[in-house]
Amino acid sequence: MVINTKCLAGKALNWAVAKALDIDMFINPFNEVMEKQPEHGPVRFEPSTNWGQCGPLIEQFEISLQPPTTRHLNFGRGRGRWEKIEHWTAIVPIQHTNQNDLKSIGELEIPNIGRATGPTPLIAICRAVVDAKLGESVTAPNDLLEAWWASVFNNGDIE
Repeated sequence: MVINTKCLAGKALNWAVAKALDIDMFINPFNEVMEKQPEHGPVRFEPSTNWGQCGPLIEQFEISLQPPTTRHLNFGRGRGRWEKIEHWTAIVPIQHTNQNDLKSIGELEIPNIGRATGPTPLIAICRAVVDAKLGESVTAPNDLLEAWWASVFNNGDIE
């Protein structure tokens, strides 16, 4: 099933990050993403909830991370007003993106930068890495998406 990168969460997001990083992985009977490590055996891969696995991505991809904030609008319809941004934002610079993934802006086609938001910094970072490497949508295994749908409706994580 094809899913928008900005909607990924939980095990489906962990799977997409593993795919973006080209990690040798498999899905165990509990629908957990497992990284194959010859020296230690399989290890759960959960960067969306594990700083030990997600933290190194910040340095590897030179990710800039912005916390929730309030900003003043200096242009457009809302000019002169304050806007509350309630999510974390992560940005992967262009040198770490898939240069073949082009976005159209008017008549221009520019390379995609990995930009994503999330309710936590880990989710924003993971979504940005997936966006940078795989693009705006991914085809995830149905078993993981069933678990994802359950988590979305139980936690209200739809953005």
